[in-house]
Parts: sequence; structure tokens; C-alpha cells
Amino acid sequence: MNTTTFRRTSRIVAGCLLPAILSMSTAQAAQLVAWKDLRAKVGTDIHHEYRVITKTGARFGPGNIEITAEGINLSTGDTVPRAQVAEIRIHHVKKWSDAMAAPGVAMVESSGENIELAVFLLPVLIITTIAAVPVTLSVEGIRRLLPDKVIKVAP
Repeated sequence: MNTTTFRRTSRIVAGCLLPAILSMSTAQAAQLVAWKDLRAKVGTDIHHEYRVITKTGARFGPGNIEITAEGINLSTGDTVPRAQVAEIRIHHVKKWSDAMAAPGVAMVESSGENIELAVFLLPVLIITTIAAVPVTLSVEGIRRLLPDKVIKVAP
């Protein structure tokens, strides 16, 4: 493929993807979740930042959260009572180094406790990880551009 065709193809792909990415916030509606189902829906992932917004519009976070029967405790030390929680915003913030190592880590985890297999496949793991870096970084970059996932808490 010559450079002119490559540039033309790149521009077409970018021209199609960029408007789609920028309009995601208007296309994504907030999910309404009951308090009893909130813990299962929100989860607690180290690759996400959580922000809590109250009914008065006050914002707490970013940080990790713990959902209890009384309210939400944030890693910042703030506590938001259950009656005041209006919505939770979840933002993706995975480290770039974790994203680059993800293919190799997935292969090691799939080998289970078979250390011999993991050592035998070490060159394959390294080559796979290096080959996947451009794709992985592209996907991670797009995930960072996506808007926050919004979960509205049902009264």
C-alpha cells in the first residue's frame, strides 16, 4: 500500500470515527438503578474513578467508592448519605503501562498455575505484547475519550 492510499484511508477512518466519538455523550443515556442493585451495577474497579453528585448538585470525588446501606463512602474521606445521592459518574483511567502489558498478562493468567508452560511461552508472550502495543494504545486512547458512564440512583 503506497503512502497516498494509506493517508487517504486514515483520513476516511478518522473522519468517520471522530464525529462518532464526540457525539457519544449525547447518545448515552443515564441508567436508572435502584439502591439495592447499585453495588452490582457500579462495581469497584481500580481502573475507574468514581464521582458522586448529590441532589443539590454538589460533587464529590474523584476516587474509589464503597456503597453501604447508609450511603456512599469515598476514598477521599467524604461520606454522602443515601438520601442525597442523585447520580454516580464512572470514568475510565487505566494506566498506559497496564494497557500495554494486558495481552501478555492475559496469556500468563490463562496458563493458570502451569509455570513450565508460561516459561516455555515467554518469547511468544513478549512478541505478542510488542505486536499488540499499537492496537492496545489506540483502544485505550479511545476509551479515555469516551464520556463518563452515568448511573442515576432511583429515589
